[in-house]
Order: sequence, then structure tokens, then C-alpha cells
Amino acid sequence: MPDQILVINAGSTSIKYKVFADIGNLPVLAEGEITGIGKKIKNHQQAIKAVFRRIARFKNIIAVGHRVVHGGNLFKQPTLINHQVLNKINKLSFLAPLHNPPNLAGIKATQKLLPKVPQYAVFDTSFYADLPKESYTYALPPKICQKYGIRRYGFHGISHSYVAEKAADQLRLPYQKINLITCHLGGGTSITAIRNGQPIDTSMGFTPLEGPTMMTRSGDLDPMIPVFLAQSAKMKPAKIAKLLNNQSGLMALCQTADMLEIINRVKRRDKNAKFAFELYCYRIQKYIGAYLAILGRIDGLVFTGAIGAGNALTRQTIIRPLSILGNTPILTIITDEEWQIANLIKTFFTL
Repeated sequence: MPDQILVINAGSTSIKYKVFADIGNLPVLAEGEITGIGKKIKNHQQAIKAVFRRIARFKNIIAVGHRVVHGGNLFKQPTLINHQVLNKINKLSFLAPLHNPPNLAGIKATQKLLPKVPQYAVFDTSFYADLPKESYTYALPPKICQKYGIRRYGFHGISHSYVAEKAADQLRLPYQKINLITCHLGGGTSITAIRNGQPIDTSMGFTPLEGPTMMTRSGDLDPMIPVFLAQSAKMKPAKIAKLLNNQSGLMALCQTADMLEIINRVKRRDKNAKFAFELYCYRIQKYIGAYLAILGRIDGLVFTGAIGAGNALTRQTIIRPLSILGNTPILTIITDEEWQIANLIKTFFTL
């Protein structure tokens, strides 16, 4: 059996994993998901042990790749994990409190079971490390931005980079010359403008909260609203953060974050669900239109994510009024973040 690369994608309540053969186009040998962390499974350490019970037959794992959501401005490419790297990732957790802590928990649990195998962090933010200055800069005093690392970082970069490369293959165009708008629509929503194979703008910013309306996240809103809530409603920062990240978006508008349920309710003429669905699509349309304006022309519009690739009605509703697209190819590509992580490790390191 060939050597193997294990990829771990640890979330707050679940862990996805894939084992790839270290040959050719990295064929998948095994994959799965452990769910119920915090409920039927106590913690990430137990979940990782469950993963290793499932993959016990693979004896030649030579590298482990981990998805890490926020690399700040510290990590611009895949990185070999050591104690110093773990500390830096931990310090960035305040920028992605829903994501970096479980990413770290998955890394530490895996290190205990494979202490001698090199492990690598691949960051969602790295794809956007070279955004143009006018794209990543907030119009705040530079001293404050520099002191606190305030800039637009972008997220879902592993997914956007994967589907952009696959789109170039499908369209039979050189990746270095392709112009695309890629839409990752899932629990989070992010849109990216790509010119000549490089991202030049993206909807998520300093945190994954910026951008179109999402399942439980508010997306874009007037920055004074949190200040107003703190002053007038006497809400503490932690409560405001929970409101904006967990209790807003479609959940706030129609009391569910399940797009299939929302669509079923729309078909039953539920007014709240209809309004939520229309608002969700409208906010995405605004970003697509803006990115069409700055790109000038595109070779394709790409949809991915559980909603983007999995729900035709959502795609059709988003596209319908965008006559400016003309005959632009509309592509639906199922993302594979785990494969992209393994591929990036192979690209950057000699295994």
C-alpha cells in the first residue's frame, strides 16, 4: 500500500477526515465524519480517537494536514506545525472564536496519537494574503489598524482556490489568465472576485461575519449598530458577538437556518420564509454585480458549498435578474477542501 496523507477538518461539533494515497492525483482511500462533539462524544480528543479507530488499517501515514480558519497576517502559506505555531494560532482565536479553537483542539488531539508524524496547518486566509491594498484596507487610522492587525483577511480560501482551479480545467483556460466570480454558499456565505487566477476582492473581511446574509450570521450591517446596542440596550460585547454570529441571518428572519426547510416553507407560501429567501439571494446578487463591475469581464460564475452546489432553486433565483451575465458559463462545482489541503502540502513540502 502506498504512503498516506491524512487530512483533518475539525469544527466545533464535528470532524471531517480523508485519507489520500501519496501518489498521482492523490486518490481518496477513506473518508468520513464524526459528529456530535459536545453531546454523544465528549470532546475533540475522543472524536479524533474515533477517527483513528476507523482508519486503523492505514499504517503508513507520512503527513497530516489541518484546516485552520484564521491565519491573520502571520501565515501566508501552509506551515509546519510546532509549539510556536500553535501559540500563534491560539493568539488569533479572538478573530475567529467559532473556528480556531476547534481547529486547535483537532491538531493537539492528533499530535498525541501521531507524535512523530509531521503535521501542517493550511489556512483559509492564505489565499487572500496578497489582496490589493485598496481591497484589504479599512478606512481607519493606520496606527490603530497596524497595532491590532485590523484588515480584511477573507475566508473560505481553501474552497475558493479549489473551485477556481477546477473551473479553469472545465473551461479549458489557463488558470493564470482566468477571471471568475466564485460563490461559496453554505453555513457561511462568501463571494470572491478572481482576476488572472488571483483573488482581488472577497466579501468576508476582518472576521467571517462580513458579507452577504448568512444562516446565523448577520453579514454586512451599519457598524454603529453594535455601539448602539451596547449603549442603549446595555448589551455586553460577548452578548453582541453571540447575537451577530449565532442569532442573526436567516435564523433571525424565519427561525431556522436550514435552507431546505426555508424553501419548503416558501412553497407553502410562508411569508417570513419567502422574505428571508429573497433577502438572502438579493444580498448575494449585490456582490456579484459589484464584482462584475470591477472585473470588467468574467469567464465563469462558480457556485459551491452545500447551498451553492446543492440547491438549484437558490442558484436560479440569484442568477435570474443578472442579465448583465449574458452567455457567461454558470458552473456548479462540489468543493473538496480536504483534497486541496493535501495538494497544497504536497506542493509546498517534500514528503
